[in-house]
Amino acid sequence: MPAPASTPELIELVRKSGLVRPDSLDELTTTPLPPDPTKAAGVLVTRRLLTAFQAKLLLVGRYKGFRLGPYVLTELLGRGGMGAVYKAEHEILRKTVAVKVLTDHKDPLTRERFHREARAAAALDHPNIVRTHDVGRDGDAHYLVMEYVGGKTLDQVVAAGGPLGVAAAADVIAQAAAGLQHAHERGFLHRDIKPGNLIRTPDGTVKILDMGLARSMDKTDELTAHLDKGAIVGTADYISPEQVMNDPKIDIRSDIYSLGATFYALLAGRPLFAGSTVSKLAQHQMKAPTLSGLGAHVSPEVAVIVAKMIAKKPADRFQTPADVIAALDPWRSGAPPVTQRPTRPARPKWPLWMAVGVAAVAVGVVLAFAFAKGTNPPVAEKPAPAPVPPVLPPVPTADPEPLFRLDTAALKPFRHTKGLGDAGLPTSKTGLPKGVGFLAFRKGTTGTFAAEKKDGGMVLAVANKSAELSAQFFFQLEAELGLKLDDEGKYRMTVEYATEPGAKASAAIQTENYKTVLHLNLPDTKGEWRTMTGTFARPADTPLRATFDNQTFTSAGVPAWVYLRRFEIAPAP
Repeated sequence: MPAPASTPELIELVRKSGLVRPDSLDELTTTPLPPDPTKAAGVLVTRRLLTAFQAKLLLVGRYKGFRLGPYVLTELLGRGGMGAVYKAEHEILRKTVAVKVLTDHKDPLTRERFHREARAAAALDHPNIVRTHDVGRDGDAHYLVMEYVGGKTLDQVVAAGGPLGVAAAADVIAQAAAGLQHAHERGFLHRDIKPGNLIRTPDGTVKILDMGLARSMDKTDELTAHLDKGAIVGTADYISPEQVMNDPKIDIRSDIYSLGATFYALLAGRPLFAGSTVSKLAQHQMKAPTLSGLGAHVSPEVAVIVAKMIAKKPADRFQTPADVIAALDPWRSGAPPVTQRPTRPARPKWPLWMAVGVAAVAVGVVLAFAFAKGTNPPVAEKPAPAPVPPVLPPVPTADPEPLFRLDTAALKPFRHTKGLGDAGLPTSKTGLPKGVGFLAFRKGTTGTFAAEKKDGGMVLAVANKSAELSAQFFFQLEAELGLKLDDEGKYRMTVEYATEPGAKASAAIQTENYKTVLHLNLPDTKGEWRTMTGTFARPADTPLRATFDNQTFTSAGVPAWVYLRRFEIAPAP
């Protein structure tokens, strides 16, 4: 359909899309909307009847394709080789998921590879691998439903903040190795390990993404070999030498090479090799990397681990991901143990000649093809020296003092049930500072707001009994609380929160007209306390407000609560 030229035409597209309940659409006829459809769409987004992604497509005349079975697509997360990945919500369960939709559904080979991904992912269940929930078909659309993971991929982390410190990089690689160990024990290779396929959640958990190239090592499964016949699969910056040669006998050590190349990239801030794709493939086969490029913050002992992971010959590498985890454990600086079940006893420490070999690699005198013509001289194996603390970058100075911090100790116990238009309690009865209040959205929304003791201290609590939208605490940062925020200044919001099991919460920074500047999805903590932060830039000449929302949408029964123990606004460090 053509793009809507007026607000009534936009509302008709919304009606056809089925994104908004009919009774909610009927209410729009009694609520003035701007005549311009673009501005009207903005109002629908601020009222949370539409997402920005949905509004953008409706404004170009698209009203089909927002639903796949019981899932409603709410945001485009990215595109890959086989399809697009969307953030979506189960219409009834209100569960947020990621949905991968196959792009070329007419190609039998692509369809089979897509279904193979589903089967591979469904066979794996590990905290360091993104879980698969369902696979389905809606008309011609084939889709895969996966766990939604908030956070950033490791290539995004490095692009934004530069190389990682040794402890942080070692923790990422050890967690990824734990996921690979689980896949290995179930007979699968990933074959495309790279920073872009590792995502780190806000609580620090690393998960492996995209099983699209996963290969079953089951000798009775001839499908994988048939699909891959004559094709080099993987990514040029991280592919193993044997994958470049399309060796049919590749095993888990190929993933260990790619994981080592990823380790190098996290520490150095760039891939192992530069050049064209053809040049990179050749260098993976024949050129020894210059490990001195890792930087002064990487100790020789850690460089030895990297070198062993990216050895040209699979026999010279760690033999299982469990071996990688054992080698990295001393460098993870007290990070909790990863979830893994080694299938063999821990391998002995590598011999002293390995460190000598790294030095030779560093000056670029060792070439891969020289390995094939001879063997290393026999050297008595000696234990590796005890690890010394890595030389990390200088410790940053203390974080700036908050411009505003909610004083929860000053809160007075209260509980108030509020519907749309119901006045809040005076600040003198709540202990809340002027400029902090609570709000229930739209007619039919009922929020219960409270201050109460939980886990030894006073907290704010909110429950939402509604079919849609949310109930929230809000903070008038500039209009009432008096914060002086500079135009285009960088700031940080920090919330410490907890949710009852199944509850859905969020926090946001908005302009006075409800335009979102920062939005944090706050995962269900099942009663545990968790801290989340986000940074934002203040738009010029626009006062800001912050919100803490319960978006559980409980229409019956006992509503689930979300709790706020800490709220701060500070300059971004």
